[in-house]
Amino acid sequence: MKKILCVDDEPGILKVVEVVFQLEGFEVHTALSGYEMFEKLQSLTPDIILLDVLMPGMDGFEVCQKLKAEKETEKIPVVMFSVRCDIKDVERATQAGACRHIPKPVGMDNLVQQIKEVLKEMEQES
Repeated sequence: MKKILCVDDEPGILKVVEVVFQLEGFEVHTALSGYEMFEKLQSLTPDIILLDVLMPGMDGFEVCQKLKAEKETEKIPVVMFSVRCDIKDVERATQAGACRHIPKPVGMDNLVQQIKEVLKEMEQES
């Protein structure tokens, strides 16, 4: 069972994403901030992280950069998920180390499909 860690400061979005991915057979973990995510990573190694950009404290770009700077988490694929989706934001997400940037709002079927594609790409690379 693949583990996904979803990070978003909106509890409603986390609940929807949690239910959808559980129905798809994922083990789902959630965090309301980058700080909470890093706490969870002490005892969890997800297969993929779905990360919101606009969060208080540490934004998704900063979180992604920190993930990619740490040996323990650098290989975990990060998919950014945000209403901020102009070309500068997509470039910034890529520079931070994200493998994909998905604009909000997005249909849940599309989101699940893209997450599965990233996981499949990662399996083919290893």
